[in-house]
Amino acid sequence: MIRYKKLGYVELMVTDLDRAAGFYRDIVGLEPAGTGPGGELLFRCSEDPYTVALHRSDKPGFKRGGWMLEDAQQFDALHQRLKKHGVVYEELAPAECAARKLGRATRMVEPNTGATMEFYIPAQAVQPKPFTPTLAKIQRLGHVVWTTPNYDKAIAFFADVLNFAESDSIGEGITFFRAFPNPYHHGIGVARGKRNQFHHLNFMVTEIDDVGRGLARSSPGTSPSCSAPGAIRHRPACFSTSWIRTALPSNTATAWKSSPRKARVGRAGWNRCRSISMPGRPFGILA
Repeated sequence: MIRYKKLGYVELMVTDLDRAAGFYRDIVGLEPAGTGPGGELLFRCSEDPYTVALHRSDKPGFKRGGWMLEDAQQFDALHQRLKKHGVVYEELAPAECAARKLGRATRMVEPNTGATMEFYIPAQAVQPKPFTPTLAKIQRLGHVVWTTPNYDKAIAFFADVLNFAESDSIGEGITFFRAFPNPYHHGIGVARGKRNQFHHLNFMVTEIDDVGRGLARSSPGTSPSCSAPGAIRHRPACFSTSWIRTALPSNTATAWKSSPRKARVGRAGWNRCRSISMPGRPFGILA
């Protein structure tokens, strides 16, 4: 049984690195954390070395995400599960791990969504550095969501192979998973879609006011990279979300989550969702 600590980082490909960096720094409120070994720009919202990495690319999208394992013993369980189900994986070379401040890591491509996933433990020599919120009171990286036409197979893979625990679903259109035994409601979402695509990235924030402030910062009159902001109220008081479509292309979602209760999602075609979420306020980024 594979045991996790959390979703640790998400790395994105962007066509305009400077513009994207300004968006994540000045609109979202992430803290610049230097440059990675490949020239990627790093940002953080936790005590970890980085939470988001932006890579320059001709084609924007999801590059990879990293899930922190509970300890080094989990690699044996992970590798056994992947071998049993015929999933090709590679262990990252020590040089790459050192350059990215990882202690050890395994990389694979999820066969249904096409998403590149890494499973890692942090380098022992890396000392936690407190994160000081600025524009938004960000608590942590919340979740990442993909769409796929292979919805049912993807759901089975995350549950049966990777041992992610299903925490919630909205009809037959999207299923959320948490990185077991992580107590947070979910760190992954898989949605039914016409093609494999990165959908969005989410961050937890402390106050509901951060949702409105983030929406104001990203309004067309204040941000050259954003347009057509909108808001959705998930009722009854499960969480509030603001979606901001940007010209990167990238979208931002800010969300505030309250007490655990059932909620009807305010979006056509979505059914009543089950929620066992812990009290907290999520702030997110959608792409």
